[in-house]
Amino acid sequence: MEKIKFKPKNFTIILPKLLNIINSLVQDADYEIEIKKVRNKRSLNANNYYWSLIEKLSKAMNKSKDEMHEIMLQRYGTFLTFETGELFGLSTEVENDPLKTGIHTRFRGTSELNGKTFYHYYVIKGSRYYNSKEMSQLINGLVEECKEQDIETLTPEQLALLEYER
Repeated sequence: MEKIKFKPKNFTIILPKLLNIINSLVQDADYEIEIKKVRNKRSLNANNYYWSLIEKLSKAMNKSKDEMHEIMLQRYGTFLTFETGELFGLSTEVENDPLKTGIHTRFRGTSELNGKTFYHYYVIKGSRYYNSKEMSQLINGLVEECKEQDIETLTPEQLALLEYER
């Protein structure tokens, strides 16, 4: 699969490359073209800010940093999806403890089959894989939780700058 990054204003520059790719394809096969906006990866400053707030909130809530991180992922994290946009699910005979398995999940229910109970979850992406938009969503949720505990946070203007720094 070929990926080409471009800005709409520079489309004519990549057009010859695109035509070469199209001409090299098997002519009687079907193909699909997807155009999506490129998102920057989360910045290190945003990540550092997130973990500094996690530390403060975990102390205020009498929880470990890992427990608090898991709570924030479950409340404000991004679900893992297939390319179709469908949520990635997980079903198991044992309850998932993300702190033990490292698999971030949100519980969605149980079912019975042949006398066995199955636990069903949606899988949440680990924050290390977040783009700037996803990280911003996670941090904004965390900031609201910190404000409820009277923990000092950055101003909205300062927060906006974190999204674009690298």
